[in-house]
Amino acid sequence: MKAGRKLKVLQVTDALGGGVLSSVANICNYLDREYFEVVLVYTPREEAPPEEVLAGIFRPDVRRILVPARRGIDPLADLGTLRGYYRVMAAERPDVVHLHSSKAGFLGRMATFLTGVPKVFYSPRGFSFLRRDVSEWGRRLFWGLERFGASFPGVIVTVSGSEAEEALTLAPKSKVRLVENGIELAAIDQAVAGLGVPGPGESPVTIATVGRTTPQKVPMRTLDIIERVWRETGNQGGRRARFLWIGGGALEADLRIENELRREVVRRGMEDSFQVTGWIPRSDTWRSLYSETDIYL
Repeated sequence: MKAGRKLKVLQVTDALGGGVLSSVANICNYLDREYFEVVLVYTPREEAPPEEVLAGIFRPDVRRILVPARRGIDPLADLGTLRGYYRVMAAERPDVVHLHSSKAGFLGRMATFLTGVPKVFYSPRGFSFLRRDVSEWGRRLFWGLERFGASFPGVIVTVSGSEAEEALTLAPKSKVRLVENGIELAAIDQAVAGLGVPGPGESPVTIATVGRTTPQKVPMRTLDIIERVWRETGNQGGRRARFLWIGGGALEADLRIENELRREVVRRGMEDSFQVTGWIPRSDTWRSLYSETDIYL
């Protein structure tokens, strides 16, 4: 890098919502502006917040470029997305490209290869071939695509040991790195300032989990675990444990699962001890975890 010249970094994602949004926003906002210029390339899909909301999430100096993409595999639409990534990279001439999520990871690595980007990083944000809401054939196809994508130059950046193990089935160890997600400690401290924490021996014990009600979160398996604890605490003669699902449906498909979860809670007779909060602001999530939760699942 020449003296005085900043490195241009493109953060690219086709899934700007939920945890991906949180992580990408932290990376974009906290990269040192003395050394980096940051550009966000994203897809205006249904989970992406509207522009006025994004303006409050990302720093004003993060330029945002829209490239359309579709869910699932659609060869014609995917070719258009690849063309869009290629055009952006050819015009921006970035020093570094950081790709997030499966489709951006696959098409983006092809585009970086075609445009000669010198440094490429890919964060899967959950490998598609691990999904259980698609067929075995579909999972094999996703694995094959990930394996092919790993043949292009670039490093796979994982956020957990288990994700790193999966990445090593796709690429040699030299192309896999483990970098855990950063946490916005100052914002958490500000959100929970002045709140008390649950005291020892207070009842009922509150157990919480956080996330969208998506197939990846296996809500019914979580409910099975919770029901067992709920029945055991009742059988011991004390107050039954209380449960919080912090989050819920952000998209139409998530809302269907959330409503199914709520119905199943009632069917099992747990409605007095199990609450689904629905989609709430991140600061409210932090406050609930800090002041109400004894055990995190």
